[in-house]
Amino acid sequence: MSDITLTINGEIYDCVPRKPRGGTPCYAPVAYSQRNPHWAHIALGASRYTIGSAGCAVTAVAMLGTLAEPSLTPGILTIRLGVLGGFTSDGLLYWQKAAYAVDGLEWLDYRKWPSENADMDYVRSALERGPQIVQVDFKPKTSPLDTHFVLGLAMTEDGEDIDIIDPWAGQRGTLLGLYAQPGWDLARAIYALAEFRVS
Repeated sequence: MSDITLTINGEIYDCVPRKPRGGTPCYAPVAYSQRNPHWAHIALGASRYTIGSAGCAVTAVAMLGTLAEPSLTPGILTIRLGVLGGFTSDGLLYWQKAAYAVDGLEWLDYRKWPSENADMDYVRSALERGPQIVQVDFKPKTSPLDTHFVLGLAMTEDGEDIDIIDPWAGQRGTLLGLYAQPGWDLARAIYALAEFRVS
């Protein structure tokens, strides 16, 4: 597998293969912010919401989708999904239709734990298969749940946290570091997981 070069907003990025835990070479996902002015204004289907205001899920899927289609952006994906009827009238993403919009992306499952601890055996197993979309609380110190989706890359080396890319700002960090209260573990901080496979 050869290296590739991407040009994004006039900046050049050299992308090099890395070996995940499974040993198969792959490329790291491109980190995107939903608030990037190139696509922040694009509506989520026929809803009143935009990528910038409520497009964390579609941005997370777009980042994952760059593993199959390196030039994919949240704007391109949102436009494709609009044609496919990929959003509810309230701008919520139909997960399965997201896979229809990206060649090489397959939707597998959506599991949620709204009022109980997440099944960490399942979460760890899914992340061993590749990056996944994880639901967190955008404002964990307030009630009720303020739904937000991030791209979970892999478990941290100590197995106690998840390395993520946060679509709000396109920044890398850890799930507990960004979206948990003191004393929370991962099982408490995860509310759902959308599982995909990249082929």
